[in-house]
Amino acid sequence: MHKSLTILVVILLIILMIGYLIWLKGKFQTPQNAISITPTPYQETSEPTPMVSVTITATPSATPTPNKTASAAADKTTK
Repeated sequence: MHKSLTILVVILLIILMIGYLIWLKGKFQTPQNAISITPTPYQETSEPTPMVSVTITATPSATPTPNKTASAAADKTTK
């Protein structure tokens, strides 16, 4: 009697586990009537892009400022 009851419980547990696995598979599987979205290829347009050009201009200062090392070097060369 105990042996047949054990076999019955094992069979019921196996059926229960199979049912759970089938249910779990259905949760992660997409349905057949779902809308599928397909990506479209990217088409690059050949429009020119605006370019910013920076022009750097340098002008000399009106009066140069002498520094001490330049004047000291000039004094040594004149002597």
